[in-house]
Amino acid sequence: MLVQVTQHHIQIGERGHSERCPVARALWEMGYSRVSAGDKIYLTKGDQTFQYRTPQIVREWMDRFDQDVLVQPFAFILDTPLKDRRRPCSSK
Repeated sequence: MLVQVTQHHIQIGERGHSERCPVARALWEMGYSRVSAGDKIYLTKGDQTFQYRTPQIVREWMDRFDQDVLVQPFAFILDTPLKDRRRPCSSK
């Protein structure tokens, strides 16, 4: 799936917060009910949570954002979920 991180996501994103960073904000807008973006990306839709490998370019971009380095909007492809990692979402 194509994920587009816009200037708006960058402006409202929070440094050092995996659920409120610009990448997570972009994924929220794609209709996921829970999102966490870090070394792995976790996305919840309905009662299923899917785990993805975070592409290297995204990890590097997030590191620069967290270090308060000027970043630009960008887009990336999130491949298929990791096998055997789908699990029911726990309610908290």
